[in-house]
Amino acid sequence: MSKEALREALIDLDRARREAEAFRKEAESLLSGLQILTLSGTTSEMFVRLLDLLQGAIGSSASFVMVRRNGGDFFVESSTDARFLGSRWPVGRFLSGVLRGRPKACFDVEEIAEWHAQPPSLRTGVSSALHLPLRGGRQDAVLVCTHPDRGFFRPSHLRLAKRLSLLASQALAHKDLQHEVSQRARLFSLSPDMLGMIGFDGTLRCANPAWEATLGFGEETLQSGSFWERFVHPEDLPGTRAELASLVEGRRSSASFENRCRTERHEWRWFHWSVAAVVEEELLYVLATDITEHRTMEEALRRSEERYALAAMGAKDGLWDWDLPANEIYVSPRWNAMIGNPEKEGVLDLETWFGIVHPEDRAPLRRKIARCISEEARHIENEHRVLHRSGYPIWVHFRGLIVRDSEGRTVRMVGSQTDITERKRHEAELRYRARHDQLTGLANRTLFRERLQQVIDRKKRDPHHEFAVLFLDLDRFKHLNESLGHLAGDALLVEIARRLEGCVRKGDTVSRFGGDEFTILLHEIENAGEAKEVAERIQQALSRPFDIFGQKIHTSASIGIALSSGEYDDEEAFLRDADIAMYRAKALGKARFELFDRSMHQEAVGRLEIETELRSAIEEEAFVLYYQPIVALDTLRPIGFEALIRWRHPTRGIVPPLSFIPIAE
Repeated sequence: MSKEALREALIDLDRARREAEAFRKEAESLLSGLQILTLSGTTSEMFVRLLDLLQGAIGSSASFVMVRRNGGDFFVESSTDARFLGSRWPVGRFLSGVLRGRPKACFDVEEIAEWHAQPPSLRTGVSSALHLPLRGGRQDAVLVCTHPDRGFFRPSHLRLAKRLSLLASQALAHKDLQHEVSQRARLFSLSPDMLGMIGFDGTLRCANPAWEATLGFGEETLQSGSFWERFVHPEDLPGTRAELASLVEGRRSSASFENRCRTERHEWRWFHWSVAAVVEEELLYVLATDITEHRTMEEALRRSEERYALAAMGAKDGLWDWDLPANEIYVSPRWNAMIGNPEKEGVLDLETWFGIVHPEDRAPLRRKIARCISEEARHIENEHRVLHRSGYPIWVHFRGLIVRDSEGRTVRMVGSQTDITERKRHEAELRYRARHDQLTGLANRTLFRERLQQVIDRKKRDPHHEFAVLFLDLDRFKHLNESLGHLAGDALLVEIARRLEGCVRKGDTVSRFGGDEFTILLHEIENAGEAKEVAERIQQALSRPFDIFGQKIHTSASIGIALSSGEYDDEEAFLRDADIAMYRAKALGKARFELFDRSMHQEAVGRLEIETELRSAIEEEAFVLYYQPIVALDTLRPIGFEALIRWRHPTRGIVPPLSFIPIAE
């Protein structure tokens, strides 16, 4: 052999050796890839194993997997280099091409827009990169291998990476399938309804745990022989067989029916069955829902309705029966007598029947009946007025039962009506008493507070709405009441109430707040002057003597006025300020009115503080006596002493008597 031939043989031998080594490495990488497919527990674990494998097989410096979120940008979730983790990669032309299934190698990442958009810290040490799509998962993903040298990745690298990418894509698809199967199995096992497959021969082939939980039998017992023949109630078996026959013979693909099935406790429970047939597999896919409680309730309701109908026949209620197709309504003799007609049976057309209903209640009753019919309700109840033959309205309690045919159409309504006029009168009287003073007939404290809160809320919506509250306290009423007696005192309060009503407009509210206190709410005033004018009219009205049981009685009132110009959130604060102004008027001589201002509130708070501190001062013995001698001017000798009390206050020092004696008294 010549030297030239020997040299070429050696070159061929070396090339074969390198190709064999490359094939061995590629085979090892693919084998490891198969291990990734079979051993990785989660998607994240698979990504980590795949990156380690690629870095060892290709020799890349850093590798990472980016996942697309909600069809938007990519985010790196796994990486052999921590600086890439969490980085965001917008989708450009280059990545769009990769997503279409085209593995791409770039020899200079600076030429790729997606790379160029990344901060320099991520591009440092990266010159070339290999990009491979990972298909088959629920989310798009791209595998990226990098190297600091330009043009590092060769066709062999790309070929190996593509094969590993294909294996990883298969693994992703496999995991998604496992996840979907697991979810469906979980739903199957957790469903409270009985789910399963029954063969055309009646054998239960597959059942979820609900079968054993509901019926009480174990899997072996349930799957032994024909389920229908062994467990369905004998009375329901013929109907069940007919339904199943239509499925097995191919006349229908699905059916639903109800029957009773036996339980381990020898009870019969009702089930609603939804069944779909797959003729090619000779299988019935079944869903059974336990409706025992529902059927029990329906039976109890039916019996209750029968008892109700019998009771109504013996009661004094008026009965009616509406034939909807004919639009005719039968009414009993008692029904006719209730509205003043002769006490005999009758048949009315629909418009005549509704024409008896009070005009204000007619449309609401029509709507309620229509709604009950459309919503497939079984009962209807209503309270409304009907017109008596004499022309006055009476209140009735209207009750009805809605009857439907087999197709669910309303064909009949039967019911009764009871005269509740007296009950309504009592209810109205109770509502009136709960909101009015029994002695004077004026609004009471509850009603006044409600109306005051309403105008306060309106003021918040409309800042231009102005109103005022007058708080009245009768002067010397306690003395008059004790002198003349309580009957005369009550008569005086009634007369005062009438005079107060005569001093205000029709829309204003006069209230007896309690005892000898009255409050007045003035609506829609222009300014404080209007409130003062009302107060002056009241003073003039009360200045005239009252004739009580033949005796002339004079009285007056101290009035406090609070205006809506202040900021009030609730009626309590408003009444407090009017009350403070009233006490100021009483302190300044009575029989007068005062307009509230902020200084009054501060003074009231100060008086309360002194009153509170006085109680503590007594306990702490903070009062001291000073004795001042009384000297006779002719002899200049002391003839006695005047005792003067002082309050030694911890922060105010010595407090003179005029500052606390009036409050103490």
